[in-house]
This record gives sequence, C-alpha cells and structure tokens, in this order.
Amino acid sequence: MEYKIRLISPQQKDDLIETFKEKIVYEKKANIAGLCIKLLTDSLKFKEMWDDNFQSMSEYIRPHGRIFALKTGGEEEFLYEPVSKTCFILNCNYYGYVKSLALAVAGDFLEEYHSIHSRYSVHGALIDYKGKGTALIAPSGVGKTTHSYGLILMKNVRLVADDWFFARIIGDEIEAIASEKNCYIRADLAKDWKEY
Repeated sequence: MEYKIRLISPQQKDDLIETFKEKIVYEKKANIAGLCIKLLTDSLKFKEMWDDNFQSMSEYIRPHGRIFALKTGGEEEFLYEPVSKTCFILNCNYYGYVKSLALAVAGDFLEEYHSIHSRYSVHGALIDYKGKGTALIAPSGVGKTTHSYGLILMKNVRLVADDWFFARIIGDEIEAIASEKNCYIRADLAKDWKEY
C-alpha cells in the first residue's frame, strides 16, 4: 500500500483548517521522541489507536507538528505543509497511514533542527541482545518484522521496535529509542513462525 503526499503552502494549510475545523471531534497529543505531535480527527477509531500507539504528551505543551485525519466526503488525499509541520489525511480508513505520517512529521522536525540533541528517524526494527542494539533496516515488505520475531525466540533477545525508531549519537555511542509504545503483530506471522 502506498500513498502520495502533495506539498501545500502555509496559506493553503490555513484555508483547510478554516474549512474543516468544525469536523474535529477528538484532539490528542503524543510524545514522539520528545516532540509533541497532535492528532485532530473525527474518527473515534483513530483516536483510540493513537492512544494505544503512542505515549501521551501533556496538554500544556504546544505541538511541534499536527496531523488532521478527517472525513470530508471526497477522495483519499494526503497533504503536507512543511513550515508548520502540518499534515492532512483526508478520507482515509487505514490507521497505519496516520501512524506513519505522525512519525514522518516528527522525523522531519528532528532532522531539520540540528543540535547536540539531534535525533534521527530510522525505518527499521531494533533488537537488543544483552544490552547491545542491532538495527534491521530495509524498505517495507522485505521481512524486518518476520526476522525480528524470529530473533526474539532466542535467549536474551528483546524487540525494542519493529517499524520505526529514533537514534541519537552521544560521543562514541548511539542511543536508540522506540517510536511507539506497542508493536503490532501481523495476523500472518504464524505462517512464518509456528511459535506465534
């Protein structure tokens, strides 16, 4: 499954917010690698999955990025305004895109702002073996999750993240943290690993 994102201007973003502001029913803030990413949606399902997916962020923190996931009666559409880090996901039923674009917005902010605290988003699985990390980095659909769940069958192996994680360089070390609080197991994983 793929989606194409169309870049929009700050004025187009403001116009869309004005047009759709009455549709917003739920607002939730998530802590993604220390950033506040805010979901604004009319979907209870998206709000509940967001709560399951990410650590919550204080409502007193202003957002670093926003995700508007709304039904407007039109075609499925994905729009992004990079100055304010605002994404519109319109007429989409698949939460995976909401999650993916929230992580992309966080990554866009973190990779644009360079400092001693910089974090880098990595599309990959993160495995811990006796306190040492290993990353499995590959495009979607080539088996990161399948390999990860095979590895965690071994003693002293932990799955930290199976889709995206954030890394930070500290001296000669790399600190890596999961982007999400839960990993989601595909229904067909048992086809590859009977243990599941």
